[in-house]
Amino acid sequence: MTKENVVSGTMLPQRFEKMIISEDSETETYRCVRCGFCRFACPIFDATKVATFNCRGRIMVERALIEGGLPIDQRVLDLLYTCTLCKLCETHCPAKIKVTDVMHHVREWLAEQEHALDEHKAIASNILEIGNTHAQDPAIFKEVFGEIIAALPKESSTLYYAGCVGTIDYPENSLAGIKLLKEAGEEFIMLDSEYCCGGYLNWLGFTKDFKKEAEKNIEIFKSRGIETIITACPMCASVFNNDYKEVLEDMPKAYHITEVLERLVDEGKIKLTRPLEAKVTFKDPCHLGRYAQVYDAPRKLIESIPGVEFVELPETMGEARCCGGPIRVPYTALRNDLTDEIVRDAAKLDAQFVVTSCPTCHHSLSMRAYRERIRVLELPRLVAYSAGVVDSYR
Repeated sequence: MTKENVVSGTMLPQRFEKMIISEDSETETYRCVRCGFCRFACPIFDATKVATFNCRGRIMVERALIEGGLPIDQRVLDLLYTCTLCKLCETHCPAKIKVTDVMHHVREWLAEQEHALDEHKAIASNILEIGNTHAQDPAIFKEVFGEIIAALPKESSTLYYAGCVGTIDYPENSLAGIKLLKEAGEEFIMLDSEYCCGGYLNWLGFTKDFKKEAEKNIEIFKSRGIETIITACPMCASVFNNDYKEVLEDMPKAYHITEVLERLVDEGKIKLTRPLEAKVTFKDPCHLGRYAQVYDAPRKLIESIPGVEFVELPETMGEARCCGGPIRVPYTALRNDLTDEIVRDAAKLDAQFVVTSCPTCHHSLSMRAYRERIRVLELPRLVAYSAGVVDSYR
């Protein structure tokens, strides 16, 4: 991957401005001693081999922006927006610098100064005006889940939240999770329609818009008496458990479906009996792994399926590579480089399946795994197949 593949194109007019971010985040940038340990972790640096496109390089650029010594041009925007916020650098940083917190504040300032990328503005508009990242008619939610919602209880303190990507791109995986919950006798409700969790707004620095989206969802949760949320997407769970608490301190606790399925299998409410004679590996999603520290649950579920030979990727659990999904727009080629590394590692293991627990990881891997003739599955679909509640894992 050459640096020309990363940079978007035409340089913006040079504008020297002093970046103003929170005092805590500014302090974090000056705590960096440039030791370079993050070079071994950053997937973007690994793909580009360009020093500024890793954690240390970005922090040096952020310092220059704080001091007003660097013009904000397309090159600067590219290196600040290609960070996937995967937290892998933080696991290697001896100083424990809060890199993702700093980047959130940097992007917040960029958005406030009208430096946000046009592609990102379009996604934000989709969320705020239509209710999802994909600009799809909200009626798609009823089309996918209408019959199921009609058969569910009208009231419950537990909500199943499907999320944008899972509903629009891979509804079969959300449906599999719902069927498993019903099979186990779990009581829950679904909303007649969903608004996006807004996590991507926060990720891109549209903080004020994110808080508006959070308030909208929180009001719905409160009005329905929700105390527990089960999500199909680990980013949604992370956003509810962490970012929403800045808006509502006693926010309902969110669990990813993987955590719930592990409990239900342990309790014997879901029995995994149908075999899958295959070599299987697992790709840890960043938001389920490094953000939520959920590592054992997906592995226990996979290893409970008869016939499965489970193998670990060389970089796994806290060291797992990011799929690059969060930067797919507009950096698709760079996302592909990140995903290809994971797929190649799986091929070296002779794995027939790469399983993940994230719709975005599923999407990224599916776009590239065919090149190695590897199938990609989301974990709820595989568990549902072994439990006999769906007829196919495809």
